Amino acid sequence: MMIIMTSRPPKIVDPISKREINRLFYAAERRELPFATQAGFEPYQEGVVRIIRDIARQQGSERLRIMELGANDCSFAMDIMGRLANDGIRTGVDYLAVDFSASALDKGYARYSQMPGKGFEMVRNVEVPDSAKPNGKQDNVIYLVQRDAAGFKDAWASGLDVVIMNELLDDLSYDVYFTDKDGRAYRLECSVSRPQLRWQVNIDAERVDRKELPVQMPPRSVTATSAEAMGIIENAAALLRKGGVMLVHDYGFADRYDSVDTYGTPNVSYKITQVNFPKHPQLSMPYDFFRVYEDVAEFAFEPASNMIQVTSPVNFGEIEARLEKEGKVLILPHGRIILHKMQRGESLAKGDDVFMSEFGLMEQDETVAGIMDSLKPRQQEIIDYHGKLYSPDFYDLVFLKR
Repeated sequence: MMIIMTSRPPKIVDPISKREINRLFYAAERRELPFATQAGFEPYQEGVVRIIRDIARQQGSERLRIMELGANDCSFAMDIMGRLANDGIRTGVDYLAVDFSASALDKGYARYSQMPGKGFEMVRNVEVPDSAKPNGKQDNVIYLVQRDAAGFKDAWASGLDVVIMNELLDDLSYDVYFTDKDGRAYRLECSVSRPQLRWQVNIDAERVDRKELPVQMPPRSVTATSAEAMGIIENAAALLRKGGVMLVHDYGFADRYDSVDTYGTPNVSYKITQVNFPKHPQLSMPYDFFRVYEDVAEFAFEPASNMIQVTSPVNFGEIEARLEKEGKVLILPHGRIILHKMQRGESLAKGDDVFMSEFGLMEQDETVAGIMDSLKPRQQEIIDYHGKLYSPDFYDLVFLKR
Protein backbone atom coordinates (compact mmCIF):
# COMPACT_ATOMS: atom_id res chain seq x y z
CA MET A 1 0.00 0.00 0.00
CA MET A 2 1.35 3.45 -0.96
CA ILE A 3 1.18 6.15 1.72
CA ILE A 4 1.34 9.81 0.73
CA MET A 5 2.16 12.13 3.63
CA THR A 6 0.07 15.29 3.23
CA SER A 7 -1.41 17.90 5.51
CA ARG A 8 -4.93 19.26 5.26
CA PRO A 9 -5.05 22.84 3.99
CA PRO A 10 -7.54 25.25 5.55
CA LYS A 11 -11.17 25.51 4.52
CA ILE A 12 -11.73 28.93 2.97
CA VAL A 13 -15.35 29.76 2.18
CA ASP A 14 -15.06 33.50 1.59
CA PRO A 15 -12.65 34.23 -1.30
CA ILE A 16 -9.29 35.74 -0.42
CA SER A 17 -6.79 37.68 -2.53
CA LYS A 18 -3.72 36.45 -4.37
CA ARG A 19 -1.49 38.11 -1.74
CA GLU A 20 -3.36 36.43 1.12
CA ILE A 21 -3.13 32.92 -0.36
CA ASN A 22 0.59 33.40 -0.97
CA ARG A 23 1.15 34.41 2.66
CA LEU A 24 -0.61 31.21 3.73
CA PHE A 25 1.52 29.25 1.25
CA TYR A 26 4.79 30.55 2.67
CA ALA A 27 3.64 30.10 6.25
CA ALA A 28 2.87 26.41 5.61
CA GLU A 29 5.32 23.56 6.07
CA ARG A 30 6.10 22.72 2.46
CA ARG A 31 8.15 20.11 0.69
CA GLU A 32 11.93 20.21 1.11
CA LEU A 33 12.37 21.64 -2.39
CA PRO A 34 9.19 23.58 -3.19
CA PHE A 35 10.48 24.86 -6.53
CA ALA A 36 13.68 25.77 -8.32
CA THR A 37 14.02 29.34 -9.56
CA GLN A 38 15.72 30.45 -12.75
CA ALA A 39 18.35 32.08 -10.51
CA GLY A 40 19.86 28.61 -10.08
CA PHE A 41 21.58 28.76 -13.48
CA GLU A 42 25.37 28.78 -13.06
CA PRO A 43 25.93 31.66 -15.56
CA TYR A 44 23.43 33.79 -13.64
CA GLN A 45 25.17 33.19 -10.33
CA GLU A 46 28.50 33.92 -11.96
CA GLY A 47 27.09 37.20 -13.26
CA VAL A 48 25.95 38.19 -9.77
CA VAL A 49 29.36 37.33 -8.31
CA ARG A 50 31.17 39.38 -10.94
CA ILE A 51 28.87 42.32 -10.27
CA ILE A 52 29.56 42.04 -6.53
CA ARG A 53 33.29 41.85 -7.21
CA ASP A 54 33.15 45.03 -9.30
CA ILE A 55 31.08 46.86 -6.68
CA ALA A 56 33.62 45.87 -4.02
CA ARG A 57 36.40 47.28 -6.18
CA GLN A 58 34.51 50.50 -6.92
CA GLN A 59 33.36 51.11 -3.34
CA GLY A 60 36.77 50.34 -1.82
CA SER A 61 35.20 49.55 1.57
CA GLU A 62 36.55 47.03 4.07
CA ARG A 63 33.25 45.20 4.20
CA LEU A 64 30.41 44.56 1.77
CA ARG A 65 26.77 44.49 2.82
CA ILE A 66 24.38 42.42 0.69
CA MET A 67 20.66 41.89 1.29
CA GLU A 68 18.46 39.34 -0.48
CA LEU A 69 14.73 39.89 -0.09
CA GLY A 70 12.78 36.65 -0.49
CA ALA A 71 15.76 34.40 0.23
CA ASN A 72 13.58 31.26 0.56
CA ASP A 73 15.77 28.39 1.84
CA CYS A 74 19.00 30.36 1.25
CA SER A 75 20.17 28.11 -1.59
CA PHE A 76 21.06 31.15 -3.70
CA ALA A 77 22.70 32.93 -0.74
CA MET A 78 24.89 29.92 0.03
CA ASP A 79 25.84 29.48 -3.62
CA ILE A 80 26.86 33.14 -3.92
CA MET A 81 28.81 33.16 -0.65
CA GLY A 82 30.57 29.93 -1.62
CA ARG A 83 31.56 31.44 -4.95
CA LEU A 84 32.79 34.62 -3.28
CA ALA A 85 34.89 32.55 -0.86
CA ASN A 86 36.40 30.57 -3.74
CA ASP A 87 36.87 33.79 -5.69
CA GLY A 88 39.17 35.10 -2.96
CA ILE A 89 37.29 38.36 -2.44
CA ARG A 90 39.37 40.49 -0.08
CA THR A 91 36.55 42.23 1.76
CA GLY A 92 34.41 40.68 4.46
CA VAL A 93 30.79 40.12 3.44
CA ASP A 94 27.60 40.46 5.48
CA TYR A 95 24.72 38.80 3.63
CA LEU A 96 21.26 39.49 5.07
CA ALA A 97 18.94 36.69 3.90
CA VAL A 98 15.41 37.98 4.52
CA ASP A 99 12.33 35.79 4.11
CA PHE A 100 8.79 35.66 5.47
CA SER A 101 8.86 31.86 5.87
CA ALA A 102 10.47 30.61 9.08
CA SER A 103 10.37 27.00 7.83
CA ALA A 104 12.27 27.93 4.65
CA LEU A 105 15.01 29.65 6.66
CA ASP A 106 15.18 26.67 9.04
CA LYS A 107 15.68 24.33 6.08
CA GLY A 108 18.45 26.58 4.84
CA TYR A 109 20.21 26.42 8.19
CA ALA A 110 19.82 22.62 8.30
CA ARG A 111 21.49 22.36 4.87
CA TYR A 112 24.25 24.72 5.97
CA SER A 113 24.95 22.55 9.05
CA GLN A 114 25.67 19.56 6.80
CA MET A 115 27.94 21.40 4.37
CA PRO A 116 31.67 20.64 4.54
CA GLY A 117 34.25 23.40 4.06
CA LYS A 118 31.69 26.17 3.87
CA GLY A 119 33.95 29.22 3.66
CA PHE A 120 31.33 31.33 5.46
CA GLU A 121 29.30 31.41 8.68
CA MET A 122 25.53 31.41 9.12
CA VAL A 123 23.65 32.99 12.01
CA ARG A 124 19.96 32.14 12.52
CA ASN A 125 17.01 33.73 14.35
CA VAL A 126 18.26 37.26 13.81
CA GLU A 127 15.82 40.03 14.71
CA VAL A 128 17.96 43.17 14.67
CA PRO A 129 21.42 41.97 13.59
CA ASP A 130 23.71 44.53 15.20
CA SER A 131 26.46 42.03 14.52
CA ALA A 132 25.70 42.47 10.82
CA LYS A 133 26.96 46.04 10.88
CA PRO A 134 30.41 46.61 9.35
CA ASN A 135 33.06 45.46 11.79
CA GLY A 136 36.17 45.40 9.61
CA LYS A 137 36.71 41.67 10.03
CA GLN A 138 37.63 39.58 7.01
CA ASP A 139 34.92 36.96 7.53
CA ASN A 140 31.83 36.15 5.50
CA VAL A 141 28.51 35.74 7.32
CA ILE A 142 24.92 35.00 6.24
CA TYR A 143 22.35 36.36 8.70
CA LEU A 144 18.90 34.75 8.54
CA VAL A 145 16.19 37.36 9.09
CA GLN A 146 12.52 36.36 9.24
CA ARG A 147 10.70 39.42 7.96
CA ASP A 148 8.14 40.35 5.31
CA ALA A 149 9.77 42.09 2.36
CA ALA A 150 6.78 44.42 2.03
CA GLY A 151 7.51 47.61 3.90
CA PHE A 152 11.01 46.44 4.81
CA LYS A 153 13.00 49.59 5.57
CA ASP A 154 14.74 48.85 8.86
CA ALA A 155 17.38 51.43 9.71
CA TRP A 156 20.00 48.79 10.47
CA ALA A 157 19.91 47.68 6.83
CA SER A 158 20.93 51.08 5.47
CA GLY A 159 24.21 51.56 3.64
CA LEU A 160 23.82 48.41 1.55
CA ASP A 161 26.11 47.70 -1.39
CA VAL A 162 23.89 45.14 -3.15
CA VAL A 163 20.18 44.28 -2.96
CA ILE A 164 18.93 41.10 -4.66
CA MET A 165 15.35 40.04 -5.42
CA ASN A 166 14.95 36.65 -7.08
CA GLU A 167 11.37 35.87 -8.14
CA LEU A 168 9.95 37.87 -5.24
CA LEU A 169 7.70 40.41 -6.92
CA ASP A 170 5.51 37.95 -8.86
CA ASP A 171 3.91 36.91 -5.54
CA LEU A 172 2.62 40.36 -4.66
CA SER A 173 -0.65 42.23 -5.16
CA TYR A 174 -1.22 43.67 -8.64
CA ASP A 175 -3.98 45.66 -10.28
CA VAL A 176 -4.32 44.09 -13.72
CA TYR A 177 -5.98 45.77 -16.71
CA PHE A 178 -6.50 44.69 -20.31
CA THR A 179 -8.20 45.98 -23.43
CA ASP A 180 -10.27 44.08 -25.98
CA LYS A 181 -10.07 44.27 -29.76
CA ASP A 182 -12.13 47.48 -29.76
CA GLY A 183 -10.03 49.17 -27.07
CA ARG A 184 -12.58 48.78 -24.26
CA ALA A 185 -10.90 48.53 -20.84
CA TYR A 186 -11.32 45.80 -18.22
CA ARG A 187 -9.92 45.01 -14.79
CA LEU A 188 -8.78 41.41 -14.35
CA GLU A 189 -9.51 40.07 -10.86
CA CYS A 190 -8.20 36.95 -9.11
CA SER A 191 -9.53 35.44 -5.88
CA VAL A 192 -9.01 32.10 -4.17
CA SER A 193 -11.25 29.90 -2.04
CA ARG A 194 -11.42 26.30 -0.83
CA PRO A 195 -14.99 25.56 0.27
CA GLN A 196 -14.50 21.81 -0.25
CA LEU A 197 -11.59 19.58 -1.33
CA ARG A 198 -10.32 21.44 -4.39
CA TRP A 199 -8.88 24.92 -4.49
CA GLN A 200 -10.96 27.34 -6.53
CA VAL A 201 -9.04 30.08 -8.37
CA ASN A 202 -11.60 32.50 -9.71
CA ILE A 203 -10.68 34.83 -12.58
CA ASP A 204 -13.11 37.58 -13.47
CA ALA A 205 -13.17 40.57 -15.82
CA GLU A 206 -14.93 43.82 -14.96
CA ARG A 207 -15.50 46.61 -17.47
CA VAL A 208 -13.89 49.92 -16.39
CA ASP A 209 -13.45 53.40 -17.85
CA ARG A 210 -10.27 53.85 -19.88
CA LYS A 211 -9.39 56.70 -17.50
CA GLU A 212 -8.59 54.04 -14.88
CA LEU A 213 -5.80 52.54 -17.01
CA PRO A 214 -2.37 53.27 -15.48
CA VAL A 215 -0.88 53.82 -18.97
CA GLN A 216 -2.23 54.42 -22.45
CA MET A 217 -2.76 51.00 -24.04
CA PRO A 218 -3.63 49.88 -27.56
CA PRO A 219 -6.35 47.28 -28.24
CA ARG A 220 -5.64 43.69 -27.10
CA SER A 221 -3.00 44.65 -24.54
CA VAL A 222 -2.53 43.95 -20.83
CA THR A 223 -0.65 45.63 -18.00
CA ALA A 224 -0.23 45.32 -14.26
CA THR A 225 0.66 47.86 -11.60
CA SER A 226 1.59 47.16 -7.99
CA ALA A 227 1.84 49.73 -5.21
CA GLU A 228 3.21 46.95 -2.98
CA ALA A 229 6.01 46.07 -5.41
CA MET A 230 6.87 49.72 -5.95
CA GLY A 231 7.05 50.21 -2.19
CA ILE A 232 9.57 47.38 -1.88
CA ILE A 233 11.61 48.75 -4.79
CA GLU A 234 11.65 52.27 -3.36
CA ASN A 235 12.60 51.10 0.14
CA ALA A 236 15.40 48.94 -1.25
CA ALA A 237 16.73 51.81 -3.35
CA ALA A 238 16.72 54.05 -0.28
CA LEU A 239 18.78 51.49 1.66
CA LEU A 240 21.47 51.38 -1.04
CA ARG A 241 24.52 53.55 -0.64
CA LYS A 242 25.72 55.66 -3.54
CA GLY A 243 27.25 53.35 -6.13
CA GLY A 244 25.27 50.38 -4.84
CA VAL A 245 23.45 47.93 -7.12
CA MET A 246 19.96 46.42 -7.06
CA LEU A 247 19.30 43.22 -9.03
CA VAL A 248 15.70 42.23 -9.77
CA HIS A 249 15.13 38.84 -11.41
CA ASP A 250 11.64 37.62 -12.30
CA TYR A 251 9.30 36.66 -15.12
CA GLY A 252 7.23 39.34 -16.75
CA PHE A 253 7.27 41.97 -19.48
CA ALA A 254 9.81 44.71 -20.08
CA ASP A 255 7.56 47.41 -21.55
CA ARG A 256 4.72 49.24 -19.82
CA TYR A 257 2.22 46.77 -21.30
CA ASP A 258 2.19 43.40 -23.09
CA SER A 259 0.04 41.67 -25.71
CA VAL A 260 -3.08 39.79 -24.57
CA ASP A 261 -2.09 37.05 -27.02
CA THR A 262 0.95 36.24 -24.87
CA TYR A 263 -1.41 34.89 -22.20
CA GLY A 264 -4.25 33.70 -24.40
CA THR A 265 -4.27 29.96 -23.61
CA PRO A 266 -5.41 28.96 -20.10
CA ASN A 267 -3.51 26.29 -18.17
CA VAL A 268 -6.01 23.90 -16.62
CA SER A 269 -3.75 20.90 -15.92
CA TYR A 270 -3.79 21.07 -12.13
CA LYS A 271 -4.18 18.27 -9.58
CA ILE A 272 -5.88 19.98 -6.66
CA THR A 273 -6.99 23.25 -8.26
CA GLN A 274 -9.86 24.29 -10.48
CA VAL A 275 -9.46 27.57 -12.34
CA ASN A 276 -12.76 29.28 -13.16
CA PHE A 277 -13.03 31.88 -15.93
CA PRO A 278 -15.86 34.31 -16.72
CA LYS A 279 -18.40 33.23 -19.30
CA HIS A 280 -17.61 35.84 -21.95
CA PRO A 281 -17.17 33.73 -25.13
CA GLN A 282 -16.63 36.81 -27.30
CA LEU A 283 -14.05 38.40 -24.99
CA SER A 284 -10.36 37.79 -25.74
CA MET A 285 -8.67 38.03 -22.36
CA PRO A 286 -5.29 37.10 -20.83
CA TYR A 287 -6.41 33.73 -19.46
CA ASP A 288 -2.95 32.62 -18.36
CA PHE A 289 -1.91 35.88 -16.68
CA PHE A 290 -2.32 34.34 -13.21
CA ARG A 291 -0.42 31.08 -12.74
CA VAL A 292 -0.85 28.44 -10.06
CA TYR A 293 1.84 26.39 -8.34
CA GLU A 294 0.68 23.38 -6.30
CA ASP A 295 2.66 21.93 -3.42
CA VAL A 296 1.53 18.33 -3.86
CA ALA A 297 3.30 15.07 -3.11
CA GLU A 298 4.82 13.31 -6.11
CA PHE A 299 6.38 10.32 -4.34
CA ALA A 300 5.43 8.01 -1.49
CA PHE A 301 6.30 9.26 2.00
CA GLU A 302 6.98 12.76 0.67
CA PRO A 303 5.37 15.41 2.89
CA ALA A 304 3.37 18.11 1.17
CA SER A 305 1.14 20.93 2.36
CA ASN A 306 -1.43 20.73 -0.46
CA MET A 307 -1.28 24.52 -0.52
CA ILE A 308 -1.17 26.63 -3.66
CA GLN A 309 0.68 29.73 -4.74
CA VAL A 310 -0.58 32.22 -7.35
CA THR A 311 1.87 34.36 -9.32
CA SER A 312 1.60 36.93 -12.09
CA PRO A 313 4.07 38.65 -14.48
CA VAL A 314 6.12 41.58 -13.19
CA ASN A 315 5.92 44.96 -14.94
CA PHE A 316 9.62 45.75 -15.38
CA GLY A 317 8.77 48.88 -17.32
CA GLU A 318 7.04 50.30 -14.25
CA ILE A 319 10.11 49.58 -12.10
CA GLU A 320 12.40 51.20 -14.66
CA ALA A 321 10.27 54.36 -14.76
CA ARG A 322 10.35 54.59 -10.96
CA LEU A 323 14.13 54.13 -10.62
CA GLU A 324 15.60 55.98 -13.60
CA LYS A 325 15.63 59.34 -11.77
CA GLU A 326 17.92 57.88 -9.10
CA GLY A 327 20.53 56.20 -11.27
CA LYS A 328 21.26 53.96 -14.24
CA VAL A 329 18.70 51.26 -15.08
CA LEU A 330 19.11 48.39 -17.54
CA ILE A 331 16.66 45.62 -18.41
CA LEU A 332 17.95 42.50 -20.17
CA PRO A 333 16.42 39.12 -21.03
CA HIS A 334 17.64 36.51 -18.58
CA GLY A 335 18.89 34.07 -21.24
CA ARG A 336 17.40 30.81 -19.94
CA ILE A 337 15.73 29.91 -23.24
CA ILE A 338 18.94 30.45 -25.18
CA LEU A 339 20.63 28.00 -22.81
CA HIS A 340 17.85 25.45 -23.28
CA LYS A 341 18.14 25.67 -27.08
CA MET A 342 21.93 25.28 -27.19
CA GLN A 343 23.41 22.15 -28.63
CA ARG A 344 26.03 20.11 -26.84
CA GLY A 345 29.36 21.95 -26.76
CA GLU A 346 27.79 25.38 -27.34
CA SER A 347 28.01 28.12 -24.72
CA LEU A 348 26.94 31.69 -24.14
CA ALA A 349 29.08 34.40 -25.67
CA LYS A 350 29.43 38.14 -25.39
CA GLY A 351 27.01 39.73 -27.81
CA ASP A 352 24.14 37.36 -27.00
CA ASP A 353 22.67 40.40 -25.24
CA VAL A 354 21.27 38.60 -22.21
CA PHE A 355 22.15 39.00 -18.55
CA MET A 356 23.94 35.67 -18.31
CA SER A 357 26.21 36.49 -21.25
CA GLU A 358 26.94 40.16 -20.66
CA PHE A 359 27.45 39.99 -16.88
CA GLY A 360 28.21 36.28 -16.50
CA LEU A 361 31.19 36.77 -18.85
CA MET A 362 32.18 40.22 -17.57
CA GLU A 363 35.96 40.68 -17.90
CA GLN A 364 38.27 41.99 -15.18
CA ASP A 365 38.71 45.31 -16.95
CA GLU A 366 34.95 45.81 -17.45
CA THR A 367 32.65 47.58 -15.00
CA VAL A 368 28.95 47.33 -14.27
CA ALA A 369 28.51 50.97 -15.22
CA GLY A 370 30.39 50.48 -18.49
CA ILE A 371 28.30 47.48 -19.54
CA MET A 372 25.10 49.33 -18.69
CA ASP A 373 26.17 52.37 -20.72
CA SER A 374 27.05 50.24 -23.73
CA LEU A 375 23.79 48.27 -23.76
CA LYS A 376 21.27 50.91 -22.67
CA PRO A 377 20.95 52.58 -26.12
CA ARG A 378 19.97 49.18 -27.59
CA GLN A 379 17.76 48.03 -24.72
CA GLN A 380 14.47 48.35 -26.61
CA GLU A 381 15.93 46.67 -29.69
CA ILE A 382 17.19 43.77 -27.55
CA ILE A 383 13.86 43.42 -25.75
CA ASP A 384 11.86 43.50 -29.00
CA TYR A 385 14.11 40.89 -30.64
CA HIS A 386 14.00 38.44 -27.74
CA GLY A 387 10.32 39.14 -27.08
CA LYS A 388 9.35 38.02 -30.57
CA LEU A 389 11.31 34.78 -30.19
CA TYR A 390 10.88 33.84 -26.56
CA SER A 391 7.91 35.71 -25.03
CA PRO A 392 7.01 35.48 -22.23
CA ASP A 393 10.39 35.31 -20.57
CA PHE A 394 12.41 36.06 -17.48
CA TYR A 395 14.15 39.42 -17.25
CA ASP A 396 16.87 40.93 -15.12
CA LEU A 397 16.85 44.57 -14.08
CA VAL A 398 20.12 46.14 -12.96
CA PHE A 399 19.96 49.43 -11.05
CA LEU A 400 23.14 51.39 -10.23
CA LYS A 401 22.41 54.15 -7.71
CA ARG A 402 23.77 57.57 -8.58
